[in-house]
Amino acid sequence: MSACHPSLSIDVMSLATPEAILMHINILKELVEAGNGRAAMQLAEVHFAILLSEEEDKMALLTSIKSPSEYHQIAFKHLTQEAMSGDGEAMHDLAVYFQVGRGGAPTDMEKCIEWNENALAAGYYFAANDLYTTYTTSPSHLNPERAKEMAEILRSHNCAVVELP
Repeated sequence: MSACHPSLSIDVMSLATPEAILMHINILKELVEAGNGRAAMQLAEVHFAILLSEEEDKMALLTSIKSPSEYHQIAFKHLTQEAMSGDGEAMHDLAVYFQVGRGGAPTDMEKCIEWNENALAAGYYFAANDLYTTYTTSPSHLNPERAKEMAEILRSHNCAVVELP
C-alpha cells in the first residue's frame, strides 16, 4: 500500500456557518454546469457530510442540492469527457468509478486498470498508487513486475510504499 494520494476536496463542513457552506455549494454547482466532473463528485460528498453532521441548520441545506447518486451520474458523464480530452486526474477518477461501479459505470476492473494506466501515462502519478495496490492484491490481476515499477514511481515522488508480499 502507498501513502500518497491527493485529497478530493476541502472539508466543507469545517466552514463556520450554513451560509458559508451554501456559498461553497453554489460555486460547485456553477462548476458542474460548466462541465466540471470533480465538482459534481464534491457535491455528492457534501451531501453525505451534511447528512452525517446531523446539525439542523446544515440539514436544511439538503434542499439546495441533488442526491449523491445524481451527482455521481453527472460526474461520470463529465469525467468521461474530461478523460477523453487528456485530463489525467479525470482518467484516474473515472478508473475509481469503474472500480466501484459508481455513477452508472459498471464494475469493471479491466477498465479501471486501463484508465489508471492512461492517467499514469498522462502524467498523473497518483494513479500509480491504485495500480500498485491492484497489481499486488487483486488475485486476477497480480503483476509483480508492474507493481515494482509502480512502487518506483511512487518513491520517486517521495511517497511511502509498504511492500506487500
